[in-house]
Amino acid sequence: MRSTRQTRTGLSAPESSKFPQPMSANPLLCRLWFLCCLTLAATLTLTPDNASGQPLDMAPIQVFSHGRLDPDHDFGQIVIGTQRDMPVYNLLPQVTADSYFELLRIVAGVQIDDTRNKERLRYRATAIETVIQKSPWASRFVFLDYDATGMEDLDANWLSLSVGPGLHAGTETMQIIVRGQAFGSFNTFRFGDIVFSELGREAADSKTGIGYGLAGHASLVVVNLLELRGEYERSWLTADDSLQRDELAVRLEVVAGGGWRLFGLANSMRGELGEFSMRRTAFGAGVSYTAGDTTY
Repeated sequence: MRSTRQTRTGLSAPESSKFPQPMSANPLLCRLWFLCCLTLAATLTLTPDNASGQPLDMAPIQVFSHGRLDPDHDFGQIVIGTQRDMPVYNLLPQVTADSYFELLRIVAGVQIDDTRNKERLRYRATAIETVIQKSPWASRFVFLDYDATGMEDLDANWLSLSVGPGLHAGTETMQIIVRGQAFGSFNTFRFGDIVFSELGREAADSKTGIGYGLAGHASLVVVNLLELRGEYERSWLTADDSLQRDELAVRLEVVAGGGWRLFGLANSMRGELGEFSMRRTAFGAGVSYTAGDTTY
């Protein structure tokens, strides 16, 4: 499923603040969207489910927290969040064990820039994110995901669909899963002039357009014990032909019992903008708790 970077342009903080401000993503609208999601999530997750059989009854509340460190650029980040997490594999055994359906995700935290001794708010609001694989096909669907907690400064997927072949082998308790997908999305993206300082002044600009690319996924799942997965993604954006990025992410998650899970993360992202290129690498760890989850 996420710390960042030191400025290398030689500009002081006041000078870098003169960079062009994002025009494509209105800050007020972004904050309003975040507050709307926060209100909706709080209403649905904190209100007891009085009627059994409703869709949210099948998606228990999950609370999680994780931190990330970019040792090469003196950035650190810690966030806490909540979401509804539907155990798809238990409800639909014909799908692969790494299929998931997550909704009403709200995340907030802080990013620490040791170089400048500054902190800034990081947040994310997502309506729906789901991955379903029923071999030989797999799909991923995202609706209204405003993510300001990633390696980049902003990656907002307003609507995204990925489709491609997927295969798996194993038993009901252990599976090896692979899939490759092509995707398209309506996307607002910004590398960030602080976190990707070597990409120049244009890294501070938000760009909105059609995102497209290719993604690959491989995972080993031992049900109720652990999941190891690796993902690679290469993408472009129609708003700027010179903007490219590729990201490799690895995650190991261990079931600790009683609804608790522990996980470790490693991410490496390379960004290209015009004639500039820059790579960031970060490592992290976290914990999650799923309320009332007796499966784990």
